[in-house]
Order: sequence, then C-alpha cells, then structure tokens
Amino acid sequence: NIKFITKKGQKVQQAIDWAEKELPSICHQHKNITFYIWLGTCNLTELNRTTRYISLVNQNDSNVRYLRRKFIELKELITKIKPNSKIIFLEIPPYSIQRWNRSQGHKNPDIFSEDDQTLQNQLYLLNTFIQEINQSAEKSPKFDLDIRKTSKRKGGTDEYYNFNLYRTDGVHPNLLLAKLWMRRIATKILHQCYR
Repeated sequence: NIKFITKKGQKVQQAIDWAEKELPSICHQHKNITFYIWLGTCNLTELNRTTRYISLVNQNDSNVRYLRRKFIELKELITKIKPNSKIIFLEIPPYSIQRWNRSQGHKNPDIFSEDDQTLQNQLYLLNTFIQEINQSAEKSPKFDLDIRKTSKRKGGTDEYYNFNLYRTDGVHPNLLLAKLWMRRIATKILHQCYR
C-alpha cells in the first residue's frame, strides 16, 4: 500500500507542521511504515510571485544548516509518532535558476549563472548530509547521476549537468526523466520494504 502525499511549493517547516497534525491518524492505520521524504528545494530558492523569477534564499550555506536541523527535527517527530518506522530522505537533484528565469521571460538570465553554481554547492552539502542522516543501508537514489555529463578538453575534463533532460524550466524533469526517477524510487521501495 503506497500513499503519496504531495504539496506544491512546500517548505520543510510546513511539512513538520503537517506531520505533527496529520501523521498520528495516518500512522494509526498501518503497522509498518517506510517514509520517503523529498523536501528542501523550496527552502534553497524562493519564487517571486509577481515576476515568477526564482532566486537563492542565501548566498552562504545558512539554509543548508537550517535544513539539517529541520530534517533531524522531522525524523525525531516521525520516530516519536511511529517508533519502528523507516525514514529515508531523498536526495535533491540539481536544478537551474538561470533556466527557470529564462523560461519565465527574464531579459538577461545569464546573470544567474553564478547563482546556479552556488545552488549546486548548496545541494552538494545538503545531499551529503542526507547521505549521513539516512542509515547506510537506506540510501536515496542518486538522481544527479542521470543528468551529470563530462566533456573532455585539452588538459582536462569538465563536468556539468545536462538540464536539457528537464522541461524548459530547468527545475522539473521531462516525462522520460520523471519516469526514470520514479522507477529508481520504486526499486528502492521494493528492495527496502519487501526483502
């Protein structure tokens, strides 16, 4: 029995508030529960509802530290509500502020290329923490591997993310990539819940 609970644009504190209110009744209905939690994107970037552009919330890693504390808080809350549950945080795939803002009609989206690099660094730190908070046997799929590309050049190799596998907005995966990621999650569910 798999139940998806999604909230568009949800921030981690909203998820904690929801879990505190709703999880006790949901958990009461089931004996064993494994939670797959995919949060954090909307805490690292914010949407200006007027312009529809997104920007970094912080240039430093203070939001990553905040998310670390909140993920621990959420894990402790779930463990308190359902002590024998498994909790797996899913890693956050890379996404592009520059491409999103281009798709929203920004006149000069190239100014966001440095923000994209800062965002990728923040995602690396957050995903490293997610790997730590998940027990070694309960790993998240590595979504970034599906879009990571390398190109050889004289004197070295460059690594980059191929955002062409996303919709034109640079945030949401295209249909094929979404199916691949869903399959990766389903494989984890089969391995972790039905072994």
